[in-house]
This record gives sequence, C-alpha cells and structure tokens, in this order.
Amino acid sequence: MKNKKSFLFLISFICILSSVSAHGKKDIEDKQVENKHSWQESFPLDNKKAGKYNIMITAKDKGGNTYVEGPYNIYIDPLSDLPVCGITNPSQNMRIVGNLNIVGTCVDDDSVSYVELVLDGDKENPIKASGKEFWSYYLDTNKLAEGIHTIQVTGYDINGLASKPTVVSWHLDRSKPLTQIVDKEMGVLVSGNAVFQGTVEDGNTIKELSYSIDNGQVFKQIKIPKNKPLVDFKISVDTKKFPDGPAVIWFKAVDNSGSEGLYAFLYFIDNTPPDVQIIYPTEKDVMDGKFSVAGFAKDTIGIIDLTWTFGNKTGSIDLIPGNPYWSVNLDTIGQNIKSEKFTIKATDKTQNIVEVSKTITINQENDKPIVTISDPIVDKQVGNDEEIFVRGIAVDNDGVASVTIQLDSNEPIVQETKGVFYYKLCRSDDLSAGNHKITVTATDKFGVVGNSSVVNFTTKGKAPVFAEGTVSNSREKIAFTNGMEIHPESNATIKFNVSSQVGLVNVQSEFSSGKESVIKNEVALNNSSSYEFSFPISPASGKGYSTIKLTATDSIGRTTEYK
Repeated sequence: MKNKKSFLFLISFICILSSVSAHGKKDIEDKQVENKHSWQESFPLDNKKAGKYNIMITAKDKGGNTYVEGPYNIYIDPLSDLPVCGITNPSQNMRIVGNLNIVGTCVDDDSVSYVELVLDGDKENPIKASGKEFWSYYLDTNKLAEGIHTIQVTGYDINGLASKPTVVSWHLDRSKPLTQIVDKEMGVLVSGNAVFQGTVEDGNTIKELSYSIDNGQVFKQIKIPKNKPLVDFKISVDTKKFPDGPAVIWFKAVDNSGSEGLYAFLYFIDNTPPDVQIIYPTEKDVMDGKFSVAGFAKDTIGIIDLTWTFGNKTGSIDLIPGNPYWSVNLDTIGQNIKSEKFTIKATDKTQNIVEVSKTITINQENDKPIVTISDPIVDKQVGNDEEIFVRGIAVDNDGVASVTIQLDSNEPIVQETKGVFYYKLCRSDDLSAGNHKITVTATDKFGVVGNSSVVNFTTKGKAPVFAEGTVSNSREKIAFTNGMEIHPESNATIKFNVSSQVGLVNVQSEFSSGKESVIKNEVALNNSSSYEFSFPISPASGKGYSTIKLTATDSIGRTTEYK
C-alpha cells in the first residue's frame, strides 16, 4: 500500500447525489456528483484518524423521491502499511554461552528494503543485517560483558516506512565449562579400543569432569588436575561392547562457580569387517593364458582401499560408488605356470582388513588358437601338373587374427583371416617328386601363437623329360635341330638324354636312315635317374631323311615320347 496518498473509490450507476458519513459527528464529508447517470468519486484518507467509518449514498429523482444506499462500514488503520519485523533467535531471556547468530524475518506488502539492528541501545551505531525477508547477523560475544543484553530490530520497506521496533533481551553466560574432543572430528568412524583426547576450559577453573557412554544414565569421573582453567583429558572406549552404528559420549563439566556444561560427541562404531568374495573363476574352472577374476567387496560404512596380488603382480581397484562388484584382467601368456594364487585385500574406513585368496588353475594350451587343415588330406598323392593349395579353418575363443602358411622350408606366408583360410601354393610340377609338407600356424588377436598343424603329401614329379639333343664329333658339339643336315663322313654322333625324378625302368629307341634301314633298341633299367641315347652317323648310314623315335617309361608307369 503506497504511503503518499490513499483513496477510496465509489462506483455506482444512475445516481444523483453521494455523501460520506464519517468517524465522529464532525468528521463528515459530502460530495455532489456532476454526472448523475454514471459516476465515480474518491476520498483521500491521509488525514483521517484511525477507526471505523461508513459510506452512505443518497439519490433523489426529479419527482422528489429519495433512495439511500448503505451505510457501508470501513476501517482505517495507518499501521497496516508498516513492515512487520521479528527476531527468531535468540528468544526472550535466552541464555547464550558463546557467539550468537541473530536471525529473524521481516515482511511487507511493498517489499523489504533492509533490516537495522541496535545492540544494547546504541542508536548512534546501528547495524545493517544480512538479508531482507530472512535476515541474520553474526555477533561475536567475546568482548561483551556477561549479563543481560538487548537487541532492537527495525525493518524498512522500499518506501522508507519503518516497522515498529522489536526488542529481545538475552543473557550472556560464559562461565559454563567448554569441553571439546581435539584428536577426532565429530562423526568419526572408530573400531576396537578407541581413545578420545580432549580439553575442558572455563575462566572460573574446572572442578570436575565426567563422561557417560550409556546416554547419560551413568557418568564416570575422569581424573583431572583440580582448579585449572584449562585441562587435558583422555578416555578409552571398548567399542566392541556396543553394536555397530552411531554412538554418543556425553561429557559433564562443572566449574568452581557451580556452572555445569554438557557436551555430546557423536561417533560411529564399525567393528564389522568388509564382506569380500571371489566369484569367478570357481575352484573347478581351468583358465587360459588371458582371463579375468571377478567378485565383490561390501562394507556398511565404506571401503577405502581395495588391492589385489597375483604372483609377483599387484594392483589397486577403484570401486564405483553404489556398485560393490570388481574385476581384474590377468595375462599369463608365456609364463610356465600351471596354477597361481590370487588374493584380494579390502580395508574399510575404520581399518578393518579382510583378505580372500583363491588358487587359480591355468592351462596355457587352452588359450592357443587351433588350426584344422581340410585340404590337402594327409598323405595325399599329387599327380601330374596338379595345382597344390591349402585350405582350412582356425578357431580361438579370443578371435583369430592371421595364419602363417609354409610349404616345406620355403618363405612363410602370412594371411590375415578371422578363421577360414585358402591359399594357392604352386603346381605339382614345380616340386620335386617325393614327400612334402605344409605347415599352418594361427595367431589370435592378442598375439598368442598356436601350435602348428602339419599335413604331409607326396608328389609324383614330372613324367620323364627329354633334354635337347646334341650332335658332336672330334671337332665340335652343336645342338640338334629337327631337319638339320649331317654329312655321313663327319663321324658325328647324335645324343639325347632323358631323366626322371622317380626313376626310369624302360627306354626304347627307333632310328631309321634311308628308305630301308631301321634300328630298334629297348633297354630295361632299374629306376635309373637318367639315360643317354646315342646314334653314331657313319658312311654306311643310309642316305636321305632319317627319323628318330624315343620313348621312356618311369617307375610309376608314365611314358614320354620324343620324335
């Protein structure tokens, strides 16, 4: 409500005259309206006294008929526009033994501007409080004299109106002994035999000090020096005699002036060790070279340290708040161990420690990828000029990365694959006759190399092979060519060489010179690796065209013909 000017508005329809009757016989104000069909009037209230007023409206028509509306009662209270300010703390005659946080509230319909405090009637030095609707002021009472003190608070709204002052008296009494625990903070976690160290002080010196651990039912005396303003003390509490959870030690100190001070120290008992278990692997599980160990670690108060040991390796685990489960990844690849002990150690906030161990069985072979060769089959015999390839599959629980393929002692070939592999190696004619082997080794995605898989096969080699023929005499040696001329008197010899990787068992030759001369020859051999055909040319040889036909048969029945 604005403080500058207030008005009362009256609105009516079809009215000739308006009047106001007021508080008291002389406080009457009449008004004549100009527009008698529709009107609105206002009355200033600034100079009106507080109290009850009424409004009455009289209307008269041209025929002299009169109508009266009202009266309507209204109440005027100038104080209703003032802020209302109060003190919440301290209450009236409250006893204060230390510094004082003065707090209160202030309300106003126009909004609060600020709150002002006057301490002990010192109006020359008012103090502005922090806040408006909810205000406070922290009073340091160290320099105040003991006894009665006053606080006067006044609130101001945004229009400068001041509330009625509110005054509260309070009593400052520092003579009450002050007890404190100095070696631990309030709410500390303890276990076992807990020691509490503290001090008690009072300007009037300490007469006696006692404590209770049964909620004040029985107080036990603490032996302290007499008649000293500051005394150190120490007590021991066997927390194992009490259930886990919150507990309170009550201290009662009496000074030599008779003032008694009580002090409560809250602490938490935790004698229950953490609950720690290794869930995986179980005693029956046999692990590969790489594996995980998992479990949980629980504690009512909370775990501050969780560590693990495996052989000569150690580490720590950070638990996620609210999630007691943990896991550790271990790698034993390349280590010649069949079992190893894994230990998990948990420490809670009160230093309760639990260790749990489990011996883990390890089989390194289980972690190696396995190769199966489907082609060629074992001891397969490969025929003439046949394509030689290898095909198969590699499997691994971690995933296959590649396979290494090697033919005999040739350069290994690495092929990336996720499992299935196929590779063309050569043709059988490219290999010597006899036994050969293909070796395939797989590597998983962690670099673990598996055991090699080997398949043996046999190649027959090439059929008998004829080398280029030669023509030679005492003077020279030249290559034989089809249709070449050889003089009968040159004493030349035509030679052809045939070879076999598996051995020759039979050779045949047929030499025809002239029209009628034919020389045939057949030789049985005992797996000879080679044989040389020789045809001497002499003056007695027939004139004209000559033909040569050669055949060679190896030990497995293959025959090669040369013309």
